[in-house]
Amino acid sequence: MKRKAIVGAVALLALAGCSGTVDRHDEDVQREYVQIARDAQPELAPLPDQMIVDYGLAICEAFDDGATVRELALVTGFVVQDKEIAGILGRLSAIATMELCPEHREVIGA
Repeated sequence: MKRKAIVGAVALLALAGCSGTVDRHDEDVQREYVQIARDAQPELAPLPDQMIVDYGLAICEAFDDGATVRELALVTGFVVQDKEIAGILGRLSAIATMELCPEHREVIGA
């Protein structure tokens, strides 16, 4: 009986690991996201970590609410109106999706 319980627990953990979700509000998850974002984009150096986290959480919340990449790109483009900055934000949005809300990977085509 004990063996079945252990096998069941391992199977449950394996399924949880494959679910494609993370706790985006976990500090370790956020810290890792910020580090990956900074490594990928040196242009983010002057920004405080919390600003990067807040942006990533906003992207996830937009996808939670059903936004599409096109809608986010249009909004970003209208607000920023600078191709270079829009590109930086687009890449940051992709990193945020992969690291903070991977359940929305299909929205960005990943």
